[in-house]
Amino acid sequence: ITEGSPAVGRRPRDIDLPEGCSIFVLIRNDAAQPIRPDTVFEAGDKVIAISRTECEVQLHRELIGQGGGALG
Repeated sequence: ITEGSPAVGRRPRDIDLPEGCSIFVLIRNDAAQPIRPDTVFEAGDKVIAISRTECEVQLHRELIGQGGGALG
């Protein structure tokens, strides 16, 4: 999750994830941690998500925004 990402400052539950997509793990400061109700995304966070192929574009848009970032 980069600076300027639409996810920064938001909780996973506040992000419009497509049906069939789940975020399972947050990696912050090189430490993996489970997603909790009080988790708030910060720039520099990485996530592990599972998604159907047809949902990847929306997931990318919600976490990264339009344009940059790695998906895969």
